[in-house]
Amino acid sequence: QQVLEKHHPSLYWYTSKDSMDYFFNWGKEHLKDSMTETEFRKVLTYVTSKINCGHTSVRTSKAFAKFNDTIRLGRMFPLSVKVWDSAMVVTQNLNRRDSILKRGTIITSINNKSSSAIVDTMFDYISTDGYNRTHKYQTLSNRGYFGSLYTSLFGLSSKYTVGYIDSTGQEKSLVV
Repeated sequence: QQVLEKHHPSLYWYTSKDSMDYFFNWGKEHLKDSMTETEFRKVLTYVTSKINCGHTSVRTSKAFAKFNDTIRLGRMFPLSVKVWDSAMVVTQNLNRRDSILKRGTIITSINNKSSSAIVDTMFDYISTDGYNRTHKYQTLSNRGYFGSLYTSLFGLSSKYTVGYIDSTGQEKSLVV
């Protein structure tokens, strides 16, 4: 907070000082001893996104990035998606043999959370200039970003229940 107050040129342009103080206090309350870097970054990302400055974000440490580059790919969120104001569609499925959740399939929910509720939650963790929502939709639509943020916020599961609209317009769900 002190570093941002001293050096950020537009800390209060889009969010009032009273509101930022609220978010700084929220962050302090959620910081605990012995947090993982991912848990720590989640708190910082939430707070810094409230500045509404697209140039202010939280990155991983060099050591964490190096570690991520050296580990073998393990379990990960299985879908890449494109997100718009009113829809979420599959752009890529890690299971290339899946004939149901293929490119263009509309997703309505994941693990019983509606796609709009998931996106609303994710928006709280994405920095953007002012109140620009277009950038947030594009960020979520970048390959792998949605899955990475989903996993950070909701956890990594061995199975996901995905609600979708089938080719006849019927809402269905399946476990991935």
